[in-house]
Amino acid sequence: MVGYQEIVSDPSYTDQAVVMTYPLIGNYGITDDDYECKTPSIGALIVGDYNDMPSNFRYTKTVGEVLEEMKARDWADSHRAAAPLQAAADAVTVDTTHMDFQQSMDAILQEIRKRVR
Repeated sequence: MVGYQEIVSDPSYTDQAVVMTYPLIGNYGITDDDYECKTPSIGALIVGDYNDMPSNFRYTKTVGEVLEEMKARDWADSHRAAAPLQAAADAVTVDTTHMDFQQSMDAILQEIRKRVR
């Protein structure tokens, strides 16, 4: 473990810019076995000296390759025809903010019964 792979793939850094103070980043590369999560979501990685020629025998990708894959994934996600986090046009919203579990279930079932008739 060298640190930058764990930081790039740690979900707690989602959408954050991280400044690396160690003078050389990238010299070990990225290994498929050392991810904190398989879909990195860091906002930015700022380094002073980046090495794109890893020397670790275990490396499978460079940091640059992983960041390019993330950019391509994010572009594809933001340009898809059907966004997965958008409500459908005929979606029903039930505000359960001030309800306990049973009240929430009753409200949902009531909405279902209205539409099934």
